[in-house]
Amino acid sequence: MARIASVAFVIFFLLSVCCGGQEKISPFVFDSTEWDFGTAKEDGGELVHEYHFTNSGHYDAVIVKVRSLCRCTRAEWPRSPISPGEKGVIRVVFNPYGYQGKICKGVTVITDSGSEDRLVFYADLVPRKLSMEEEYPVVVDGLLRVDRTSFDFMLVQGESKEMSMKFINISDRPLSLSVKPVSGTVSSISCPDVIEPWQKGELAMVFNAGTEIGDVGFRSGSFVIAVDGKDAVCVDTEISVTESGPSADGRKAVLKTGGTYTNAGILSASSSEKVIKYKIGNQGDAVLFIRDIKCPAGFDVTLSPGMSVAPGESLSFDIILHPGQFEEGPVFETLRIMSNDSSHPIKDIMVAAKIVR
Repeated sequence: MARIASVAFVIFFLLSVCCGGQEKISPFVFDSTEWDFGTAKEDGGELVHEYHFTNSGHYDAVIVKVRSLCRCTRAEWPRSPISPGEKGVIRVVFNPYGYQGKICKGVTVITDSGSEDRLVFYADLVPRKLSMEEEYPVVVDGLLRVDRTSFDFMLVQGESKEMSMKFINISDRPLSLSVKPVSGTVSSISCPDVIEPWQKGELAMVFNAGTEIGDVGFRSGSFVIAVDGKDAVCVDTEISVTESGPSADGRKAVLKTGGTYTNAGILSASSSEKVIKYKIGNQGDAVLFIRDIKCPAGFDVTLSPGMSVAPGESLSFDIILHPGQFEEGPVFETLRIMSNDSSHPIKDIMVAAKIVR
């Protein structure tokens, strides 16, 4: 979360500088426009810094707004005009709760003349200690608490990946654990055989793309964790396996979609189907191959694995929605296309509709 906000701030800064046209000259000279809070705790309370400035212009200046890009940051500033030579202070307050690691945030000071000053601050936030309920939110048979019951390995592109499930024995006796694979998407699973009362443990899962990369596509699987010989919890896994990079001759396919969102409108649940026309193209210099399609329940698609698109060409297909398979109300589903586009091997298309009866 903190990382996304920091990137947004940098993008905003660059766009303002590069695309903003004639930039107004600010009348303010700040002692410093940057501040580093250093190391701080996520739950240590608000961080406050005052940015001191002087009006070095030849006219009264009014701060009309101090804009922040997130609710975690607020500012206090002088509301009355600031005369030439007069000093002032902008007080910036940051609430670190919910942020961890290194962050970069800031505010923009906007005057009545249209000038803008950007004030930036940094911090390295130490994560707060989670409660047991937060760290292990799922209770299994009143014996175990686990941190999750599903795993998405996301994109596996020519490398191995490991994920883990953390758990704690909340009973007053030792528990024996075992794993029963149901369907295989994971190369190996390991966990302790016995876990003592209030002892913490970890179940590790490994997907080895080095030996299985030839079998590309979307994979779903599951396995069961048994406690004292009794099936206790089913864990679902998702893995998206693609090629590791461009072809040996350096050429590559580039999948271009006709947008990431399409709205099917208002549909009657009694209607048979809704057909949405869609087109994809290849902007690369190598043939584009469709590797796999992940189609949500209630939909069909005429695009199939194995179809190809030559460089510079396009391919039309139908997304077919079956209204009768949905409950009344809004529908938001995602169709996923996997191709041999090594830079963006997976493209998502969100389909929205409203079902009425």
